[in-house]
Amino acid sequence: MSIAPPHLLQPTPSSSSVAGNASGLLTVVGICLILGGLGCGTAVIGYTFALPMLIQSVPTGGGSVPGPADGLDAMQETMRPVMILNSITYGAVALGVAWLGIGSIRARRWAWKIALALGWLWVAVIILSVISYSFIFPKLMNSFSVPASPGAPTLSGPVLTAIMIVSAGIGLMFYLSPGVMLIVVYGLRNVRLTCERQDPNPCWTDRVPIPVLSFWLLLMFSLFTLLEFSPVYLGFIKFPGISGLLPRPAVVLVCLTAALPALGLACWDLASMRIRGWWISLFLCLAGCASLIWNGFNLDLVSLNRELNMPEEDLKLLESLGKGALLLPTIFISIPILGYVIWLKRFFQRPAQS
Repeated sequence: MSIAPPHLLQPTPSSSSVAGNASGLLTVVGICLILGGLGCGTAVIGYTFALPMLIQSVPTGGGSVPGPADGLDAMQETMRPVMILNSITYGAVALGVAWLGIGSIRARRWAWKIALALGWLWVAVIILSVISYSFIFPKLMNSFSVPASPGAPTLSGPVLTAIMIVSAGIGLMFYLSPGVMLIVVYGLRNVRLTCERQDPNPCWTDRVPIPVLSFWLLLMFSLFTLLEFSPVYLGFIKFPGISGLLPRPAVVLVCLTAALPALGLACWDLASMRIRGWWISLFLCLAGCASLIWNGFNLDLVSLNRELNMPEEDLKLLESLGKGALLLPTIFISIPILGYVIWLKRFFQRPAQS
């Protein structure tokens, strides 16, 4: 009986062992995420301590919301819900990002998938925002080209256009960087295999495809934002000048009462890949798009911000955009989101794949 050479008797390495260990890379990016969470945490300090001091410098307008001249205590009492809820929001974001960083350092399988989904969501939101703002750039450039006073120097059209393009390009690269970093790092095969090897136990994220998980993150953020908006709206609706510019309180309360549990149920179902969650998401998306378009047609932003004591210089800039200036950006954002939700239906017609 012939004996095979020793090198042929060695076991063939598996694909997971061939792949390099990405623990070091996961640790570095995880530390960056924790630092990002700490950065969000500084906003909590700002809203808690710095914003009350900033309120004292707010110029007084003729709006119905109390300004410093109407009594600093009254204005702080009005703005207190906003400050508290913004602090809670930034605190929650800080904890979430820091926890994601800890999960990355520990090479948890849920961490790489949520981070990858967050990266794609981040990039999509930034790109849609930049393109939608391009609809109002021409009007902004026209307003900047008008001299503030007779004889005052102005920028020519080509120079102003070049400034806008360069500024938009730099801003786009700056704001895209975190999302691109998440996509590049957590999209690596070695990163996925390292997390699966060091965290072999199944996780709920295993059954949720990344496109669905990205939309789930968006719904979770929307739910938290809606929870924040509700008491703020109820706090400002008591001022007559503002209440006449917004939808009736009863209508808003009914919509909020229906939207909050619907969003919560949609998030729960999408995490379990239930088709009911997709139908709820589609309905919420249609209702949200209709609401945004209605506000784009009917909401008078100039009058609303005048009641909120916006400085006159900012009001003039807002007036230069014209009524319904946000309608086209709103439609541009709404249509891709609606199309994306419809496209997600394909993932609920077969077993979830990562």
